[in-house]
Amino acid sequence: MTSPLNVCKYHSDAFNEVERFFDSLFKKRTVDACWHPSRFEYARYLVKPLFEKRGITDWEDHVSLWRDSDGKLVGIALSEAADFNSFFLTASEHRSASLKQMLGWAMETNYCLEGGRKRMTCWADQDDNLLITLLKEHGFDQDIGQEYLLVCDLNQHPQSSATSHCLLSTLVDPCLYESRMECVASAFQDRSHYDLLSSYKMTENAPNYRQDLDFCLVDPRYPNTVIAACTGWQNHADNSVYLEPVAVAPQYQGKGMGTILLRFVMTALKYQGFRHVYVGAYGDGLKYFYCQAGFSHFRTLNHYSLNKLA
Repeated sequence: MTSPLNVCKYHSDAFNEVERFFDSLFKKRTVDACWHPSRFEYARYLVKPLFEKRGITDWEDHVSLWRDSDGKLVGIALSEAADFNSFFLTASEHRSASLKQMLGWAMETNYCLEGGRKRMTCWADQDDNLLITLLKEHGFDQDIGQEYLLVCDLNQHPQSSATSHCLLSTLVDPCLYESRMECVASAFQDRSHYDLLSSYKMTENAPNYRQDLDFCLVDPRYPNTVIAACTGWQNHADNSVYLEPVAVAPQYQGKGMGTILLRFVMTALKYQGFRHVYVGAYGDGLKYFYCQAGFSHFRTLNHYSLNKLA
C-alpha cells in the first residue's frame, strides 16, 4: 500500500531536485522516460518567456509536484509549450494514484475556454496503457499528432564530411547574438511574442548552460549572419546532450542547412567526449529529417484532446 500523495506548486528552489527526478526516470527507460532530463532546463529557461509574452502569468504556474508523505518527489505534471497541454511523469511505485490525481489537476487548471467549451490536450507514451485508458475514460480522443524523442549514438557517428563553405561557430562573438536570436525565433510559431534579448539573457543564466554548446552555422562571406542554430543542454548524469531549439533562418530553409548544422554539431559533441545526443521532433516530417541526419527512434508520444461544454 502506497502512502498518500500531496500536490504542491513548483518553485525555482526545487530545480535541482526536479532535475534529479528526471534523471532517475530516464535511467529506467520506462514509459516515463519520454523527457530527456535537460528538456526541463530548456523549458524553464527558454520557454518561460513565451508564456509571459502571451500574457500567461508564469510558466511555473503550469508545473505541479507530487510528493509522498515523507516529502519525496514522486511525480511531475507540467506544460512545456505556451499552450494548454499536459505531460505527466511519475515514479513507478506511485504511478496509478499519481496519474489519476495529475489528470484531475490538469482538467481543473490547465485548460482554456473557447466558445463556452473547455479545450485541453495531453500527451501519452504510445506504450503507456494505464494513462491512455485514463484519458479515454475521461472523454479524451487521440489526435493525429505525434511527438518523437530521437537519439544519436555518437560512437557510431562518422566525422562530418560536409564540404560546404559554411563554418560552425559557438556563441562567443557578441556580433552573432541578434542574428542568432532572429534565427531561433523562426522555430517558434508566434514570433511576435518572442522577446529576443530577454529570452537569451534568461537562457544564459540556466545552471547547465554552456556557451560552447550554443552552436551557430555562419557564412564567412556574411560573418554576422547566422544561417542555422541550435542549443545543446548538457546532462551530467549520462554524459549526453539535448538539442533544442534547432532552427534554420527562413531565407536559408530548404537548402540542406539544417542537416549540415546537425552533422557538424554531432562531430563537435563527439570530439568533446559526449556519448549520446537527443532531440525532440513533432510530426513525421521532422522525424524523417532528423533520422536522415543520423538519429534513430527512442520514444513516441501520442496526442489526446478534450473538447466539451464547460
